[in-house]
Amino acid sequence: MYTNEEMLELISVAKAAKLSFSDDFATASLDELCKVCNGMGSASMPEKLRKALTKAYACAQATAVIHDWRYAKSDGLPESQKKADNEFLKNGMAEVKYRHANSGLWGWLHRLWDERKIVAAYRLLEVGGEAAWCIAFRNNVLKGKK
Repeated sequence: MYTNEEMLELISVAKAAKLSFSDDFATASLDELCKVCNGMGSASMPEKLRKALTKAYACAQATAVIHDWRYAKSDGLPESQKKADNEFLKNGMAEVKYRHANSGLWGWLHRLWDERKIVAAYRLLEVGGEAAWCIAFRNNVLKGKK
């Protein structure tokens, strides 16, 4: 979904916006990050829909790649999933704030809209994220990563 150049840009945004991410995310190769990070939405979604969501959520792309990485490293525990999803919410709000810094009245309204989109995505994670979390854990076990 992402090229190495796009991933470098998203990592730069994550650092500039002071987003939370794990040490293994920070040290992962670009190839591995690009392989794991598939944009906004579940890997089980049709690619066309995921691309549309990714475009609609341009305000939170760095947040999405961090979250994809967390899910790819799933340990299968519900409390770890909750932590990853809460990090998505916190990072999403921070990234939106970063992307809309000093942008005037219209920018403030756009920021408000983008913040609402982050909350909506978080609510979807609360409802449907468990399946993706458990599937990632199963895949990790089958590949011998856990």
